[in-house]
Amino acid sequence: MNRRTFFKLGLAAAASVVPAGTLYAMHSTALEITRHQVALPGLDRRMRIVIISDLHGRPRYLPVQELIETANRLRPDILILAGDMIDRPGDLDVLPAFAGAEAKLLKAAVLGNWEHKTGLGVETFKSAYAAAGIHLLLNSTFNIQNLALFGLDDLVHGRPDFKNLEAACTGNRPCLLITHCPAAFDHLPSAAAAPVLAVSGHTHGGQIAPFGNAIVTPPGSGDYVHGWYRRGTASMYVTRGIGTSGVPIRIGARPEMVVVEVEGGVAQGTGGRA
Repeated sequence: MNRRTFFKLGLAAAASVVPAGTLYAMHSTALEITRHQVALPGLDRRMRIVIISDLHGRPRYLPVQELIETANRLRPDILILAGDMIDRPGDLDVLPAFAGAEAKLLKAAVLGNWEHKTGLGVETFKSAYAAAGIHLLLNSTFNIQNLALFGLDDLVHGRPDFKNLEAACTGNRPCLLITHCPAAFDHLPSAAAAPVLAVSGHTHGGQIAPFGNAIVTPPGSGDYVHGWYRRGTASMYVTRGIGTSGVPIRIGARPEMVVVEVEGGVAQGTGGRA
């Protein structure tokens, strides 16, 4: 191969890399709806749970109203907002939009590290969520028939109460744990008899994760990045969330809305995408 031919081939390869990279970046910001089935022994009715996490205010590539309409089309029994819904005090007006979000049984939220960092205070968030018909759970339990739904305060900047967590998720009835930081999964009582399903966000799946390989995850992630994890009678799903933090881009870690179909039976999680 002569020099001129080599140079032409190099230019052609470079020209193909640029559009391929652009398409990959565009794909990385397209919302993905992942669907999962999980058994929670002892649960006395089937429930559909939709999880939204890490909105971080107003994502440039996904209008909040469009996100809510997408969630409504999924017809959840329980809608969970798993923390870091806003970053700054000026974003507080995002939360009232979720008054338009629909759930047959419950809309519930927990706080993440960024809500605490706004300095707005817990009472401000309680009022904002209450106005949208959402229960803000701070180390507290909401009972739905025989299901104990426990919301843990943020592991990094909040005040998580692990004694209340143990009380809620130890016993015979099934437990649904909402925790923004997945590392809280390590604080579940190892001797808990209750079957536990935990849901969390925080990691963004790495956010910058070329071909799904996360380069870094934030404090509070522990050994968890994205997807299903299990320990004893407990299982946890970590969502990639919706928005961005730090740099305003995602690579290889698409924004994710999670749908979990939960029913009684032998505990295990399976997933799919839509």
